[in-house]
Amino acid sequence: MQAPELNIAWGIIVGTAMVVVLSGGVVLAVVLSQRRLIAAQRKMYAELEKSEKKYKELFQNALEGIFQVSADGRIISINPAMAQIFGYSSEVEMQDSNIDFGKELCLHPERFEELKNILNHQREVHGFQLEGLKKDGTRIWLSGNVRAVYDKARTLLHYEGSLEDITTRREAEEVIQLLPRRVLEAEESERKRVARDLHDGVGQTLSVARMRIGAMIDALRRSDSAVPENLEKAADLVGQSLHEVRRISRNLRPIELDSLGFVAAVTRLCDQFGERTAINVSVKTAANLPPLSDETVLAAYRIVQEGLNNIEKHSKADMVSVSVSGTDDTLNIVLEDNGTGFELSASKIPSDESGRGLIGIRERISLLGGTLDISSAPTSGTTIYVHLPLSPASKFQGGSR
Repeated sequence: MQAPELNIAWGIIVGTAMVVVLSGGVVLAVVLSQRRLIAAQRKMYAELEKSEKKYKELFQNALEGIFQVSADGRIISINPAMAQIFGYSSEVEMQDSNIDFGKELCLHPERFEELKNILNHQREVHGFQLEGLKKDGTRIWLSGNVRAVYDKARTLLHYEGSLEDITTRREAEEVIQLLPRRVLEAEESERKRVARDLHDGVGQTLSVARMRIGAMIDALRRSDSAVPENLEKAADLVGQSLHEVRRISRNLRPIELDSLGFVAAVTRLCDQFGERTAINVSVKTAANLPPLSDETVLAAYRIVQEGLNNIEKHSKADMVSVSVSGTDDTLNIVLEDNGTGFELSASKIPSDESGRGLIGIRERISLLGGTLDISSAPTSGTTIYVHLPLSPASKFQGGSR
């Protein structure tokens, strides 16, 4: 078969192409040069080079550590900030050290394994915190944004992301978290001082005054002299004042807590509550409580004290039970009353005046990392469940109480 003949009617050059008109009205455009294409390619390469340069500058000058780590934890690439975070003079020194990221840069390698497991499921993690180790062994806190990179066959290539040294921030947060505890410790220390001053100072003075007034009354009676009415009233007033000073002193810092121990102090507290309010109080304390730290003892006592005060002020109960038990790891306190109860809100704390005592209880529990559960309903009474964890350190501070 022969190729068809083309009958060219006419042709003209337009720009860089020739426009050819064939017989029958068919038009063809023949490209005469590649100038425009070459120019477009050059522009594209220039833009690419510019973007690459900008990326390198961002990579090199970033304040956060940027990294690529292989699936087995070996460093592929890092930026200068990454080397600086871990105490190396340059990224070259750190990379040439052939460091295993998980085993040598993480204080707890299992945390790196945990990070990898998370990335296997969700591909990307933000704000993951772990403790790291610098070249000189200094411990630091790190926060990372990390993602897993896969190829088209869904094979894991590497992990990449950024790290930030948040050690200073963590230390500041810990200080802030400790502030309420320090305030509470200062408050308890001041309570103890005032209680001691009342007991040893004002209390002793009133005791001596009452003894001397009593001796004067006895002497007058032995001499068959009439005892002035004002003198007897003075003796009564001194006695009442002494009783009040002792009550205030005991509320500030119960002597029984230091001299007799936790169980005896709580039992005495409940007995005094029953005598003062005429409310029937049942107390159950386990005989085998674990050793408690001074901090736990004081918090537990204040929780019971605050709970009883709340019952007295708001519950209108006529029966109360207090239970204290424990395991090797937890001290458990249960306060139950048959009073008016209240409607539990979302936060489980009523918003009226009666909620202030419960808020105080919750704050003390929170400082020790414990839990508070409340069961209550109108006309059905209230039960408070307190669980205070006993850390290994707290178990053996101050001995058994």
